[in-house]
Amino acid sequence: MKRRQALSMTAGALAAPLFIRDAQADDTPVRIAGVTTDGGGQVYYAREMGFFKKAGLTNVTIETFSSGGPLASAVASGAVDIGDMNTVSLVRAHHQRLPFISVAPSGLYQSNEPTSVLMVKASSPLKTASDFDGKTIAVSALGGIAQIAPTQWIDQHGGQSSTVKFLEMPQPDLIAAIASGRIDAGLVIEPYVANAKPVCRVIANCFDSIAPKFVLAVYFSTTDWTKAHPETARRFHAAMAETAVWANKNRSRTADMLSKIAKLPADDLRQMKRVFYPTDIDPALLQPVVDSTAKFSNFATFPAAELIFKA
Repeated sequence: MKRRQALSMTAGALAAPLFIRDAQADDTPVRIAGVTTDGGGQVYYAREMGFFKKAGLTNVTIETFSSGGPLASAVASGAVDIGDMNTVSLVRAHHQRLPFISVAPSGLYQSNEPTSVLMVKASSPLKTASDFDGKTIAVSALGGIAQIAPTQWIDQHGGQSSTVKFLEMPQPDLIAAIASGRIDAGLVIEPYVANAKPVCRVIANCFDSIAPKFVLAVYFSTTDWTKAHPETARRFHAAMAETAVWANKNRSRTADMLSKIAKLPADDLRQMKRVFYPTDIDPALLQPVVDSTAKFSNFATFPAAELIFKA
């Protein structure tokens, strides 16, 4: 058996979710940095539905952050214990030898329910990847998965991404720019896809260029915190696993909850494609992100199991 396969199997077994009911109380303070997005909704649902208490965690607080940079800094400094991070950022942090480790999954991309799509103007002549040579694509953040995915999609389907100009642009501005012809295409993210469809059309599920299914985001901590509090980390993972099962079955209720938390119309949340919450971090579903990020950022890939906390 190859070393990477062995590592993946071992990590998967060690990280398997444990559902804890009526657990003995653990009053260790757990300070969570949350984000009010569909993918980051689990911790808020867990608080509302009592899943933290079921896992024995009796001293949980959540502080909401608006962006990933300050959130990661808060975890690194010890101001909070656990935060939500996209997996591209986690891979880069590991490469830079930052002491971050994932403790639970936060969201899964699935090809049959894409939450991000490459869109062009409804009347655009662009149809194939090679048509994008020399064109301009707007994304929500340069250097992240929103740029990596369309870059790989273009190269995999006969185009030359090196000729494409990528711009960073907020989602509402991005849709208006596509519709007016100021840019050729954009990577549109839920909940904005439905709003874009009257004037734009989907040309590709370009996240498929990474894999048909992969881990989008995780809850992470520092290696120091998980070493000091392994049982607390395990209980947090168990709470997130139980929350995932509940949330995947109760989309309408989570839409109402998220609407109040994020100040978004509940009807928009019900109509959009929702993130699927896995109960575990499967190294095989994280490896494609490691490989794609390493290739895009020009560093050597490594086993995804290195990113997963082993309880």
